[in-house]
Amino acid sequence: MACAWLIVDELHITLVAVDPTRRRLGLAQGLLRALLQVGLQLGAAKATLEVGSRNRAALALYRALGFQTTGVRRAYYSDGEDALIQWLDINGNC
Repeated sequence: MACAWLIVDELHITLVAVDPTRRRLGLAQGLLRALLQVGLQLGAAKATLEVGSRNRAALALYRALGFQTTGVRRAYYSDGEDALIQWLDINGNC
């Protein structure tokens, strides 16, 4: 499952989730690529999301798609973990 909001020309990705028994099969990457393509068709030029700083699997996924960390939201999550703000130029990577 993947969800996003289109705000002007920015695709704000709010959720990416794959059933734990189906992970490591490329499903999340496929979902994100499809979501980015829809965003591009609707006029998005950039995509953004926030990810936990300790979520290595998600960070590797986003890095593989071209996302870059551009900021940090300190102690963003209830357990005190920081959120890394990620951005992608959709036009150049989709």
